[in-house]
Amino acid sequence: MQLTRVPLSLSVVWHGKTVATDQPRYPKHREWWLDVIATAPSPVCIASFLDQRGSVSWSLMPGPAATENRLTANFFPHDWVGSDTVQIAFGGQRLTVSDDSLKRDPRSSVHVAVPSVAETGVLIEIAKIGTLGITLSILAVAEQDTERRRLDRWRIKPLFQASLPAMVVPLTSGHQSGARDE
Repeated sequence: MQLTRVPLSLSVVWHGKTVATDQPRYPKHREWWLDVIATAPSPVCIASFLDQRGSVSWSLMPGPAATENRLTANFFPHDWVGSDTVQIAFGGQRLTVSDDSLKRDPRSSVHVAVPSVAETGVLIEIAKIGTLGITLSILAVAEQDTERRRLDRWRIKPLFQASLPAMVVPLTSGHQSGARDE
């Protein structure tokens, strides 16, 4: 049994803001985030994936299925003056890396790979940071292929388990997040 295919429209927009922490000691700097918007003609649920060289973490976005879903990929420096450490946060997962160009302006390091049109039931690459081996992806799942759980949670119905790629099978478990090494 295969997951239902529903057309999906995708768009992304970079946003930035100027921040100042502990002035005058630290200079003002820009922090950046990437908004991802997935729109479908019928309600869908979204799972996010953060892959760093085969070490994959995933999370099911809480809430009811919707025709418009928004996720954010944040790129926030830890210590603007003292290090090149940046926290990448995407769909409930966090990863810390050290990269000067990512700290200064992630738009130059992050290759946004979002297709404008996709479909549910297929892993969709959102962005890549090639120098660090990082990929941000989503999986949209048609509402009829999901099972509602308590506390605004969901999972892919277990009857789809046999037809899912290994990376997606844990989304049938009922756990709302997890990690695995490929």
